[in-house]
Amino acid sequence: RRLICRGSVYSICIHPSNKVALSVGADNKLIMWNLIKGCKSTTRKLTDKPIKILFNADGSRYAILYYSSVKVYNISDGQEAFAIENRAGFNDMVFMEVIGTGWVIMGRIRTW
Repeated sequence: RRLICRGSVYSICIHPSNKVALSVGADNKLIMWNLIKGCKSTTRKLTDKPIKILFNADGSRYAILYYSSVKVYNISDGQEAFAIENRAGFNDMVFMEVIGTGWVIMGRIRTW
């Protein structure tokens, strides 16, 4: 069985357990990969074009970066924990741990 992604893969991140990975790409899909079996586990259609995906340090949440928003999801139930929007747009993000509380830091680099 061949593993086929439709279009470019924009970002991939590996869970801290090293058992699963998430990827997002040009087909606007989030794919969970089972790294033990080497196959797709689940696929979720995204509403917008993703740029990047990250797990937090303990693997309990993941965040998807879009041009004008960041959405953070819980691993336990797959539900959106919160979202942050900015009309000016984002171009990067990083999870930071601050006294046991997970934070998402976004940034935008401007060039003149």
